Amino acid sequence: MRRAPLALLLVAACAPKAASDAANPDSAKQAMMAPPPGASAAVFNCDDKTEIFALFATDSSGTGVVSLAIGDERVRLRQVPAASGARYADSTATFWNKGNEVTLERGGKTVTCTTAPTATEPPAPPAEKPAGSE
Repeated sequence: MRRAPLALLLVAACAPKAASDAANPDSAKQAMMAPPPGASAAVFNCDDKTEIFALFATDSSGTGVVSLAIGDERVRLRQVPAASGARYADSTATFWNKGNEVTLERGGKTVTCTTAPTATEPPAPPAEKPAGSE
């Protein structure tokens, strides 16, 4: 069953902060960034300096869901109809993803975020030229 690991990950991502998370606040984020098969993860940098870790998946009914890690908070939203892009919402928050940009509305505040650059390997140092080849 491929859905069991996904369900477990989503429950863990949205559960209240555990004591082990207090010792290592990045543990939940690290778990979200190792998505199970069929899910994808992304990191967004927001204009208010917030960093959002998002795990996109499908629940057992086939509905799209996103689990967000925003600082110490965990939010799980279900996909709802959108004219364009992908929109996830509940009664307290809306997360709208279109291209490389997302908008998060919650608590009467709206922030705009963009996809964080992915880590890449540093460039290789230039090859040394043999003496006298200049």
